[in-house]
Amino acid sequence: MNKKFENLIKELIENEYYSACAIYPEFRSAHEGYAVLKEELEETEDEMNILKENMDELWNQIKGNHTCLYSSTLKDLEDHSLSMIKEAVQVAAMVHKYHDLIRKESW
Repeated sequence: MNKKFENLIKELIENEYYSACAIYPEFRSAHEGYAVLKEELEETEDEMNILKENMDELWNQIKGNHTCLYSSTLKDLEDHSLSMIKEAVQVAAMVHKYHDLIRKESW
């Protein structure tokens, strides 16, 4: 991966982390942290599943030579890719927030 791109992703994660910390309190327990992480991961998986469905739809359009439908399906792929990236950034931010709990408990 391009280092500049990696740094941009890290910056997005950091921004999401600080935003979440400003809105939501610290995790009160490992159980709560796990539940939040699990929810964010499930939302990422939901978007991935939609992307897979969109890819199947695109393949069916290609096989059926329905070129007039490509742009709509490609737009859906783009939109859900963006949504999946947002959810993945939230997962990483919540991992960072979970580390806060671990550091606090180890004092």
